[in-house]
Amino acid sequence: MAIKAAEQGRGHGRVLEQMVAERARGFGVDTLLVNAAPEAVGFYERTGWERFDWDPAELVNIAGACIQMRKLL
Repeated sequence: MAIKAAEQGRGHGRVLEQMVAERARGFGVDTLLVNAAPEAVGFYERTGWERFDWDPAELVNIAGACIQMRKLL
């Protein structure tokens, strides 16, 4: 997911992140994984995610510069 620059800092990302986490819990998921854009890592860390290398093979093409992260639910 991404939030337009003009809309960042207005709580939209937090709301979407909470909705995803709630939906995942409803499906019995206990861990979320994301390939985060470097400029989004601060957002993810502030919302409870941690850096976690889970599959370096995914870091190719458009995801080449991403940071792998996880959130335990």
